[in-house]
Amino acid sequence: MKKQNSLRTLLGLSQQDMAMLLNVTRGQYSMYECGHRNLPHHAAQLLSELLLHANAPQTVQKQSNAHDTERHHLEALLRENQYQQLLLEKKTKALEKKHNASLHAGRVVDFVKARNAQRKNNDRPLAVPARKASANDDYVKMGIDFEIKRELLVYEKKLLEQKIKDMARLRGDV
Repeated sequence: MKKQNSLRTLLGLSQQDMAMLLNVTRGQYSMYECGHRNLPHHAAQLLSELLLHANAPQTVQKQSNAHDTERHHLEALLRENQYQQLLLEKKTKALEKKHNASLHAGRVVDFVKARNAQRKNNDRPLAVPARKASANDDYVKMGIDFEIKRELLVYEKKLLEQKIKDMARLRGDV
């Protein structure tokens, strides 16, 4: 009887294992599978309980594991997002510091050039410090890039938090 064979296959057991589990002989179980004999009452009841246990909890457990896995993954993404925000904040502060130093260096260069232009004949000209002309432009561009990244990270954080909240609400956790 194919139906019973598929039940045994569902449980992943051989005829001998199934017979031992149901406390019947392998011959009795074989005849039951072929449809020539009924199982004793205690064996039929145990088989019924086994099938209920094999089907229902496994599905619930798989769904629960899938939800847990998804929630853990989202929480890991949220932690990574927070780390990236902190890292970007550090980079932004360092960039601001460099930009301010570059602005101060530019003022010094401008002062030295103005001073050299006003110098008297017997005064020695001051050496003009070397400075990259486009440094300020580079800092401004990097600042814009960092601001866009920050906004993206904030938006991503909101999406992740909303997804976690929605999952909790669907599962009845909240």
